[in-house]
Amino acid sequence: MPVRLIVVLLMLLLGLAACQERRPYAERMASVCQFEACSCLRKGRLIRTDKQPVKWRANGQAYCPEGYRIERDRFRGDP
Repeated sequence: MPVRLIVVLLMLLLGLAACQERRPYAERMASVCQFEACSCLRKGRLIRTDKQPVKWRANGQAYCPEGYRIERDRFRGDP
């Protein structure tokens, strides 16, 4: 009997974890950029040549201008 109960509880926990709402990528990165170096890259570009610095909202979250996406800098020495 206890084994069945444990199995049922584990399945319930897995079901609840799968239903958890995920925040959009840009929203998650806005929080990450408070602690790590980030840049704005033009959307759709694979080459990281068109970089702009992130902009900051009054609430402390980072964001990018229209047409750019926020990305974490791979190396601390990136310009």
